[in-house]
Amino acid sequence: MGTGPLSPILSNILLEYLDKELECRGLLFMSYADDFAVFAKLQRAAERIMTSVSRYLTDELRMVVNQEKSRSQSKVYPSLIDHG
Repeated sequence: MGTGPLSPILSNILLEYLDKELECRGLLFMSYADDFAVFAKLQRAAERIMTSVSRYLTDELRMVVNQEKSRSQSKVYPSLIDHG
């Protein structure tokens, strides 16, 4: 997404589709503005979810995933993905 004034609005609209996709997959997640976390019990599962959700964002929603801000975390096992 660009950095213009419409970008946050467009991101939020597109992320509604992601929310629905994560619900369909039965994943536990939380989102705030253009950031979100998807939770898993195991680190390996968190990594698979991150790869899968990143692919969904780029292939289906045509959004850019910020790889520098995105990570899978080993303590609570969220997959944190930032596309802004």
